[in-house]
Amino acid sequence: MRTEHFLSDRHFRKVICCPDDIQRRMANVWAVTWRPGDKTGSFLGKALRPRTSPVCVVQSSEVIEPGKRRRGGKSKQREHIHFNGYLTQVNPSRGTVVFGGETANCFAYDFGMRPHAGAKRRIIDVESNPALVYTGLEMHKLRQRAVYRNYQLETVPRLPVCYLGFYKDRLPEMEDTPALRRRVARTLRKPIAVVEAMDDDVLRPLLRAEWPSCFLPPAHASNNTGLCLISHQLCSQFNQSSRDYLGFEEMMGAELFNPIRKLLPPVNHGRRVTIRNPAVRVLKAAGYDPAKMPEWAEELDEAGQDQLVKKMRAALGAVACLFSDDDVVEFIGDYHVTIVPPTVTNPLSEYGEEKTLHLMRHHCGRYSECCRDEDLLAAAQHPNQPLFAAGLVRVQVLYAPSRISTYYTFDPKSLGLDRVNADFFSIRPWWRNAHNRRTSAKRRDAGELARAV
Repeated sequence: MRTEHFLSDRHFRKVICCPDDIQRRMANVWAVTWRPGDKTGSFLGKALRPRTSPVCVVQSSEVIEPGKRRRGGKSKQREHIHFNGYLTQVNPSRGTVVFGGETANCFAYDFGMRPHAGAKRRIIDVESNPALVYTGLEMHKLRQRAVYRNYQLETVPRLPVCYLGFYKDRLPEMEDTPALRRRVARTLRKPIAVVEAMDDDVLRPLLRAEWPSCFLPPAHASNNTGLCLISHQLCSQFNQSSRDYLGFEEMMGAELFNPIRKLLPPVNHGRRVTIRNPAVRVLKAAGYDPAKMPEWAEELDEAGQDQLVKKMRAALGAVACLFSDDDVVEFIGDYHVTIVPPTVTNPLSEYGEEKTLHLMRHHCGRYSECCRDEDLLAAAQHPNQPLFAAGLVRVQVLYAPSRISTYYTFDPKSLGLDRVNADFFSIRPWWRNAHNRRTSAKRRDAGELARAV
């Protein structure tokens, strides 16, 4: 079947089976996050991305109330989950940055429809784009958690910083902007009103003296572009810049569930974690019958035993570093007994950093690429603390009284940023009419079939 994929099954359990009252409350909660646009989900070492690469992913929902069907009866309530992606555009003539908008809309799916293999139009193909399904499920879970716990949510999203890149010998001339005046006020440690009241003869030298410090030099640790970067709040000369970037430094970093708790829970929790013993599967693959172990165990030499131990460690995966060779041999002998890892306070201190990192990255799954080695080691040594993913951009959960364009479009005043606009509501007409085209295509095909018969 097309829905046999495990992500399709998870979507059915978590999204489609969501209670009706929770669906209605989630209509007032929406979420925003970012993906780097290089077929990965990590910004680690890539805090500065070319402006056209990152994709802003927005998820919001509205409830379609039950209505009458064409053939009688009533349809069920369904949650229409808008799952849209947007790029970032600039207007060089005005020096403005626009996040989202109809022309920047790169995809618009209905996440309320179950993803499956070979899906088209507004349904996600779970085989060709599983990472997007993972992102949608994570955003839906955070929105649902905010509804359950009645969080007090923000209404305005946090956006990345747009930088303009210039070569050292082609730096732009100074611009008298409100952002530059605020920098001068901070340098002088005076209110902005005092700076605004200064005469031009006094203010211009101060602005010129502050201008060189506005650039981020190529030698800076966070600048790997080879260009001198300056925020577009301070400079609007897009036509003269060599390239423009989006900076995500202030948005990176998220706390995740520490996966070591599943394997090594603290003693005071009183839980016993078990691992399925793969001895039966390993022995059968090697050509041995577990029921006749006393017969072939006596004839097994040391080399054959070493081969079985290696296969058992391969079957156990990263968990194998927790056990010695003698423990693995005992697992083979007691193939019908489940494996219980040690439950002392801190057993990972005995295995070294290399084995611990291998174990942690194995259990982190798709988030392993977002974590640094030092964060993984810290999480392994402190199971009661969360795992910090330094390369993951946080999912922002926001509040909107209703799903109208007013609450999803933002001007510079509402964002608190100069020359910045955002539109996370509009989508391309192609996506808006995708369902109608599909219905008309079915009717056309049915009409041609009827005429042929």
